[in-house]
Amino acid sequence: MFARMGLALVAMLAMLPACVAGFQSTGTQKAAQEACGLPTDYYATSHCFADATHHTCCMLGPEARAYADASGNPIGTAAARAYKHLHGHDPDPSEPLPWCTCFGSLVCSAYASKFADTGIKFIFDPSGVGASTGGMAAVDVPRNPSCEAKARTFFDVTAHATPGVDVETSLYTDGRCPLWDPKMHMVDVEDALDKHPVDFKVTGRQKSGGERNVGRRVDEY
Repeated sequence: MFARMGLALVAMLAMLPACVAGFQSTGTQKAAQEACGLPTDYYATSHCFADATHHTCCMLGPEARAYADASGNPIGTAAARAYKHLHGHDPDPSEPLPWCTCFGSLVCSAYASKFADTGIKFIFDPSGVGASTGGMAAVDVPRNPSCEAKARTFFDVTAHATPGVDVETSLYTDGRCPLWDPKMHMVDVEDALDKHPVDFKVTGRQKSGGERNVGRRVDEY
């Protein structure tokens, strides 16, 4: 019941107009939002890095955004509106956009396994939640759902379902990820901003001029 209520709230927030404000994050939540590239004064992102599941900073590519919106999880629209609120203009529709996805249902890695231009930027541990590292984040997270599940176990976050992610992936991914250990990849969340590139599966250059990180195949983890 609580999972359904939470999803309904996220859907409602996602559909709010981009002009909605009246919120200002502080402390480690603000640091995580800034590191993720999300606005800190926007009500529709007020849940990001502050509740029991929206801990993953996910770079959502255009295909993933369209898929999410069509599957009943309208975070593609939400990400575009958050970007416009922060930057004052619409995003380039071909570029990945940041959003805080549900860590408990492995949304980002599930999308990344389907869409090559989507990946995890970091997974945040809010103070007092999960392993309680307080203001730190796991970085260099591979795109395999098993690796996000391994971090979920490390942070002691409850598994739950999300529309558009099959229940087998969300609830029962085993967390076997032998080449990556979240304990060895914890940094202050401010350091997650630029030092740890997203594990995109594709090569090429973003329009900003920076090279995309070339990730391993899913089956290599």
